[in-house]
Amino acid sequence: QSYPMQKAIISHKDFANTFVHILKEIPLEDAKISALQTIENLTFNLTLEIMQMQHHTELFDAILEFAKREKNLKTQKCAGTVLLNLINLPNSEISSMATSKKFLNSLIDLTKQKNKELSIKFIVLSLQKLSQQSKNHLTIVSFADGFFVKTLLDLIVSDDIDIDMMDIDVQSLAMKTLKNIITSRTAELIIIKHPRIIALLSDICKNENEEEFKKKAQFVLNEI
Repeated sequence: QSYPMQKAIISHKDFANTFVHILKEIPLEDAKISALQTIENLTFNLTLEIMQMQHHTELFDAILEFAKREKNLKTQKCAGTVLLNLINLPNSEISSMATSKKFLNSLIDLTKQKNKELSIKFIVLSLQKLSQQSKNHLTIVSFADGFFVKTLLDLIVSDDIDIDMMDIDVQSLAMKTLKNIITSRTAELIIIKHPRIIALLSDICKNENEEEFKKKAQFVLNEI
């Protein structure tokens, strides 16, 4: 975990290829876990060298595929931590692959995982990051018959999210993402696909105690 060792690992020309090979091809579970733990340790350090990990989209893809099929909750959580750390790297090039059909389908698959803390956090953070670019709005709104808008709405009104288990404000992020993606181009499609949105937001505006959350809901309602 020392900085010189981390620098040596991440600077190696075969860094990404080696870990991709382990995660995809090596049948030994202990080897995969060890690889994930190494990457997890690396992603906690935001030095210039570690920031280079944002260029390794093939490694990100391999970890995402592993997280989707992994059944062991402890290992899955480790993979989830790595994914969250990578998606949060500043100006991450990983976001360039995040509008691909493969990636978006992977997000949908993650909603079926038992580890809800991992899937909810990763999906919300991914969508929030994507929603910051206007070119992605229509994709988020229309993909899989509006699956992601439905997910955002479900999270906004959910009573099942254990706030104490989350280190991010999931519902506020979901509302912020909704605020980003509702534009003159997408509003009509959202209303057609999700007619409950107006009543849902109106209820928040009337009954929500948290003022900032209420303001975001009011903004979204005005856009519609």
